[in-house]
This record gives sequence, C-alpha cells and structure tokens, in this order.
Amino acid sequence: MILLLLLQLLFLQLLILLLLLLLQQQQQQQQQQQHQQQQQQQQQQQQQVQQQQHQLQQQQQQQQQQQQHQQQQQQQQQQQVVSNKQPKKQQRQQQQQQQQQQQQQQHHQQQQQQQHQHHYHHYHHHQQQQQQHQQQQQQHQQQHLSNISSSIIIISSKQQQQQQQQQQHNHHQQHHQQQQQQQQQQQQQQQQQQTILIDLISCLASINSFTVGKETQKKSLFGCHREEKEKEEKEEKEEKEEKEEAEREGEEREGEERDEGR
Repeated sequence: MILLLLLQLLFLQLLILLLLLLLQQQQQQQQQQQHQQQQQQQQQQQQQVQQQQHQLQQQQQQQQQQQQHQQQQQQQQQQQVVSNKQPKKQQRQQQQQQQQQQQQQQHHQQQQQQQHQHHYHHYHHHQQQQQQHQQQQQQHQQQHLSNISSSIIIISSKQQQQQQQQQQHNHHQQHHQQQQQQQQQQQQQQQQQQTILIDLISCLASINSFTVGKETQKKSLFGCHREEKEKEEKEEKEEKEEKEEAEREGEEREGEERDEGR
C-alpha cells in the first residue's frame, strides 16, 4: 500500500511538472506571437505613415503644379489684356476671378489636408485602442496562467503534506508495531524464564525429596541395627549374669557341702 501511494504521488508530481512545462511553452509561444504581431503592426504603421507622407507630397506637388498653371494662365491673360488693350473693368474682373479661384483652391487644399490629418489621427487612435486591447488580453492570459500555476502549486503542496502525513502515519504504525513486537518478545522471554524457573524448582523439589527419602531410609536402617545390637548385648549380659549366679550358687553349695563333711 505504501509503495502504491508513493508511486501515485510520483506520478502526480510528474503530471504537474509536465503541465508547468506546457504552460511555460504556451507563454513563450504567446509572447513570441505577440512580439511578431507588434512588429508587424509597427511595420504596417510605418508603411501607412510613409504612404500618407507620399500622398501628401503628391498632393503638394499637384497643388504647386496647379498654382504654377494658374500663374501661367494669369500671365497669359495679362499678356492678352495688354495686347488687346482691354478696359480696366475687365482686367479687374479677371483679377477678382483669379483671386477667387486661388482662394477656392487653397480652401480645397486645406480641407483635404484637414481630412488627411483627421483620418491619420483616427487611424492612430484606432491602433492605440487595439494595442490597449491586446495588452489587456495579455494581462488576462498572464493572470489566468498565474492562477493555474498557483493552483498547481497549492495542489502539489497539499500532496506533499498528505505524503508527509502518510509517512508520519506509516512511521507511527511501524513504531507501534515495533513496540508490540518488543512487548511480545519480552512476554515470550518472561514466559520462557518462568517455565525454566518452574522446571528448576520442580527438579530441585524432586532431588530434595529423593535425598530426604534416602536419609530417612538410612536413619531407619541404622535404628534397626542399633536395636538388634542392644538386644544382643542385653542377652549376653543376662547370660553372663546367670552364669555368674550359677557359679556363685555352685560355689556356695560346695562350701556348704564341705562344711557338712567336716
């Protein structure tokens, strides 16, 4: 069970590492894409600015050409006036018409320039808005990735805590099992010592009973032998006393007989 848990934890850690690597790769790819997009946008902006400048230059050249053409027309008209000797009123009218035409052309040119400037400002503002929107999207993606990485870190930390708790629990169980084994071994040793002591006591008791029996037997044998010896001594003493009395009586009879014979 412990090995399975360890293998599962290792597998989860490997998955987490793979996810982190994938997220890093995605971040790098997104950053590269964003950088490329920014470069492309900058290039497009530069091209558009160059095009607008070129258009403005062309318009200015056209305006200059128109002015030159108008000046030439004025000169030709003046020459015609001088050659034809027109009256002063006609000359004034022509001059006024020329001035009005010039003013209209200038006003038209100013309007075109203002329109171009307005279009350029509008386009620039639109590009700024797009850049801001892209930056916001990038920030949102980075925040999302950071949230994912933080959640992965939290999950890994929880798994490490669970692994540590499991290891502590296993260590506690092992310690408890070792204590139980030690207690069982101590109990077995105590039981063995008790059985050995009981066997020794029983052996000593049997030996003691055997020795006591022998001593009692010896004592009984010694007592019997002593009694027989005392009996024999007593009988010998009685026989000896009887012999002595018989001898005394015989001596007394002999003495009496002697006395009677005298």
